Amino acid sequence: MQLALNDNSSNVEGDSNRSMVPIDKYLAFLRLLKDNNIDNRFDIVVITDGFLRSKSLLIDFLAENEELTNIERGNIIRLLETDLERQLIQDHFNSFPIRYILGESYKNLKRSISELALANVLIFGNGGFAFFIHGMYSHDLTSSHVYHVSEFEKFKDELLII
Repeated sequence: MQLALNDNSSNVEGDSNRSMVPIDKYLAFLRLLKDNNIDNRFDIVVITDGFLRSKSLLIDFLAENEELTNIERGNIIRLLETDLERQLIQDHFNSFPIRYILGESYKNLKRSISELALANVLIFGNGGFAFFIHGMYSHDLTSSHVYHVSEFEKFKDELLII
């Protein structure tokens, strides 16, 4: 059984479906799976576009703000040099049996489409990428369980019996 978690973290002003979803929402969901030994029944894949857009915004901020102190500039540069995707895994997801598709590339796009098409359960965050790709390519939408991560409290009991 496939389960796909998607976090397309790019914010688009004015689009409520593309506002940032805190990582705690995803972690609560993963803890539920682990605490109830459900994670053994699913092949869990986390799909995220990574931090490319965030790093681009930090570079712009750094270039546009002449009032930053040397310490502030150094902190931003260190953050830009950090492998944030790997840090995300180590800090938050290491204790879960999960596969990852991190960052934007053609190869990752193909892998993401394949995983989303096979998912029996889809938990998506913001944007519409995972939701629409799953709808377009899934072979059996009648048996798919599709949830927005913000509705975790509403669907968690249902997920326990899937």
